[in-house]
Amino acid sequence: MSLRGNCIAIDEAISGVWLLFHEIATQPMAARNDNFLQI
Repeated sequence: MSLRGNCIAIDEAISGVWLLFHEIATQPMAARNDNFLQI
């Protein structure tokens, strides 16, 4: 595997982790906002 291929694979992995983290981070926030609006 070339160095360029490794860089692309690492970049895709980081993007996947970032998207996963972003989803996990936004879900509890949305739940808290829903609870706040219901009160």
